[in-house]
Amino acid sequence: MNCNDALSKLNENDLTDLRMNKTAVREFLEYHIVRGSYYSGDLKDSQHLESLCKHLPIRMSVIVDGCHRRLAEANNSPLYRADIPASNGVIHVVDWILKPDDLNWCENVILP
Repeated sequence: MNCNDALSKLNENDLTDLRMNKTAVREFLEYHIVRGSYYSGDLKDSQHLESLCKHLPIRMSVIVDGCHRRLAEANNSPLYRADIPASNGVIHVVDWILKPDDLNWCENVILP
């Protein structure tokens, strides 16, 4: 999985916006970053972390299996790999691009 794989999943309008607008690129990147280091074991299901982009939230989905917690999704993006230590934090690789409107995908939907 590399960045190009994730970007290829964006629709053409979003890609055009990113190509033409430096502010959109900065906000796009900032939405993928939060302050602090959060390993899977530190997170709770449905916890919201504040992104660097206008403090917009990213929803974390965590699965508890016995005594272990495992990060499963960020917003609606499945996790590809979690808990990669870095010199300035922790990296969690997601399968899709994160967008703030991903949090609104189920508005007005009635679940059984």
